[in-house]
Amino acid sequence: MYFEQFNSSTYEEALEIWSKEAETCNIFPQEVVRQLKWIGESLSTQATVQSSSLAYGVFTQKDKSPVAVCELVISQKGKNNRWMKLLNVTLSPAIEAKVEAKDLKAIKTAVTAYRTAVAGSFDAKNDHNIDTLKLYGRNKTMLDLLITTYAALEDSESFEEIKKEGRWLVLRS
Repeated sequence: MYFEQFNSSTYEEALEIWSKEAETCNIFPQEVVRQLKWIGESLSTQATVQSSSLAYGVFTQKDKSPVAVCELVISQKGKNNRWMKLLNVTLSPAIEAKVEAKDLKAIKTAVTAYRTAVAGSFDAKNDHNIDTLKLYGRNKTMLDLLITTYAALEDSESFEEIKKEGRWLVLRS
């Protein structure tokens, strides 16, 4: 899997395929459109200096549509204090439905997608010249993943600072 920023083509492809998956999985297609609408908005507007939303996807080599959509936000607190935040990782309707049905292959795909999102976010912060990445545990699954990631990285010398702040995992290089 790989982590890539959306463009208009990958957004349109995701919207079409995820809508079809929603129908097949008995999920409201309008909900999927609502979930992905912010991507189109972020592609059509210019980012502000204070805060910008970036849409990334986790893709497999064989699929045109992402297995997950990731919302990254760049926040600026003062002149020299910029953070990149991974706010949300949304699995595709097909993967989400299979995970809920306890399909082991889908669970493995979801875990790999989350790992790819975290690693990709860390690389993206470097692309945007930011030294701090904050990962948000929006739901129980993501929070559990972040706690596990924290435990695995706590003694790592790869980071200047690793700490947990409530539902946030903060990585500073």
